[in-house]
Amino acid sequence: MQFWKDIYKQRFGKQVKTWDEIYSDWQTANVPDIKQIPFDINLYPYALPWYNKEGQYQADTNNPQKRTAFHLINYLQDKPKELIAAYKILAATKHYDCLFFLSKVLIDVFNKYDENVYGWWNGNAKYLLPTTKLDYDFRVIEYSESIPEAIELSIQKWRELHNEWQLIRLPNLLDIHSSEFIQASAEIERRNNEQEYREYLRLKKKFEDKD
Repeated sequence: MQFWKDIYKQRFGKQVKTWDEIYSDWQTANVPDIKQIPFDINLYPYALPWYNKEGQYQADTNNPQKRTAFHLINYLQDKPKELIAAYKILAATKHYDCLFFLSKVLIDVFNKYDENVYGWWNGNAKYLLPTTKLDYDFRVIEYSESIPEAIELSIQKWRELHNEWQLIRLPNLLDIHSSEFIQASAEIERRNNEQEYREYLRLKKKFEDKD
């Protein structure tokens, strides 16, 4: 759409075709990362990684969004910044169904790091990212028409994700060998054992009273 094309041109003053140009512009835009917060068993359910900052709630997100959370928290944690940028652009453009403008461009950068541009989510996955204000903008409903528009959409989306959402470092998303995972799993097991023991005492008393 011309709207996104104009914004991109205002921001960078040019059109782009190559990954080097796209990545340079992504860096210039200084797109912030989503803040990750520690898991607290007293505050958060185990299975909901996306936390809405304004509403202060954990969103019951779909499986693709949980997969995205795993990528950001675990798999991509120590990967090169260029690969992470390519991943974020991939996620946003697939989310908005305009990946076809960038698939050929992105393949090369993923191959550079021995990664595949496909396979991060199920092939039919949609809505890979939580809802932000951008998703209510009527100008996003139509498909983007060029690489600059697709990149601008990606920049805008990840800015809003940073502003509106946080990621909870749930144990099931962590590296199982990390101290963070080991500590969280031990605490969960301790809580579960306590709960089971309380239930055992309750049932024991119930049947003893019947006698």
